[in-house]
Amino acid sequence: MHLVLKVIPKKWLITLALIVMGLFSFLLLGVMSIFIAAMGGESGTDAGDITYTGEGQVMNVSPEVLKWEPTIRKHAKAFGVEPFVALMLAQMMQESGGRGSDPMQSSEGAFNTKYCKSPNCITDPDYSIWAGVQEFKHAIERAGVTSPGDMDHIKTALQAYNFGTGFFDFVGANGGKYTKELAIKFSQQQYQKVKHTGMYHCLRPEAVPYQACYGDILYVDAVLKYYQPGSVVSGGGGNPRSGGSSDSKVADVGRQWIGRSTYVFGGGRNTNDIARGIFDCSSFVRWAFEQVGMYTSPIGAVSTETLNKIGTKVSANDMKPGDVIFFDTYKHDGHVGIVIDKNTFIGCQTNKGVSIEDLNNPYWKKVFSGHVRRF
Repeated sequence: MHLVLKVIPKKWLITLALIVMGLFSFLLLGVMSIFIAAMGGESGTDAGDITYTGEGQVMNVSPEVLKWEPTIRKHAKAFGVEPFVALMLAQMMQESGGRGSDPMQSSEGAFNTKYCKSPNCITDPDYSIWAGVQEFKHAIERAGVTSPGDMDHIKTALQAYNFGTGFFDFVGANGGKYTKELAIKFSQQQYQKVKHTGMYHCLRPEAVPYQACYGDILYVDAVLKYYQPGSVVSGGGGNPRSGGSSDSKVADVGRQWIGRSTYVFGGGRNTNDIARGIFDCSSFVRWAFEQVGMYTSPIGAVSTETLNKIGTKVSANDMKPGDVIFFDTYKHDGHVGIVIDKNTFIGCQTNKGVSIEDLNNPYWKKVFSGHVRRF
C-alpha cells in the first residue's frame, strides 16, 4: 500500500477519492429515492386516493356456468375488465347456460377471426370466452359504463351486445338512455329490413305482437336476473367516522352463513366456493363488505395482508360495529373478523366456519394485540 502511495501522485489520489465519494453519494440518493417511493406507495393505500369498483354478485347460475369462472377471470384480467366477471357469468348463463363449445356465443362476433361466423362454429371454449370478453369490453366502453353498479349504461351495453353496435347510435339519437321501448322499436326497424330473408323469427312470444323479431328484446332482463350490481366506493383513508364504514350492516350480512359454511384455507376466492359457503377468514370479510357495496380486494387475491392496509387504524377502545379486527394467531395479523360490538365479532373460524365469537374468551384475548381498522 505504501508503495502504491509513492508511485501514484498525491493529486491523482485526491481526485480518485473525490470520484469515489461522488459515486457513493449518487448510489445513496438512489436507494433513498426508492425507499421513499416505496413508503409513499404504502401510505397511498391508506390515504384513500384509490377508487375501488364493487364487483357485484352472480345469482342462481348453473354449475356449468360457474366452472368457467376462472377462465372468464383470466381473460377479463388480461383485458382490464376483471370487476365485471360476475356480470359476464350472468351473461353466459343467458347465452348458453355454460354448455357447448361456444359458451359465450362468440361465433358471430367481431373478435372471432379463427372460425366461421355462423352460430356455434367455435369449437374451443377458451377461445369463445377470449373473444366474448373482448366483445363485452367493447360494449361497456362504447356505452360509457363506469362501474359494475352503473346500471343505466350496463343495460345499453348488454342490449347492444345482443343487437349489435348499431343500437348504440340508435340510443344516442333517441334520448341517450336505454329503455325497453327503445329496444322494441330498434328490433322492429331491423326486422323489417331482414324479414324477407326468412332467417329471423321471434325468439319470445312477447315479441310477436310487436313484430320485434330481430334479436332478443328482453335480453337485458334475462341477463340481469342473474346479477346483483356492484358499486363504487373510495378505498380507505380519511378521518375515522362515528361508526364503522358500514355500521351493523356488514356485521349482520354474514349471519346467513352461520351453521352452513365451511372453513377452507385459501377458499372463497371464486364464485363457486362462495355459492357453497366455503371461505377462509379474509375471503369472508371481503365477501361481507362487497354485500354492502364496498370493494376491498380482488376476489382471487384477498388476504389478511391486503386487508390490514386498508382504511384507518382506530383504538380498540373506540371500535364500533363494522370495524375490522385482526388477531396474531399463527402470525402477526394471521386472522381477521368483523366487529359486532365491543364484546363480539363475526368471522370464519378454522373449526366452525362462520360464527360469532366472544372477545372475552381467553384464546381471543391472548391473540388480540389491539389492531382494529375502519374501512
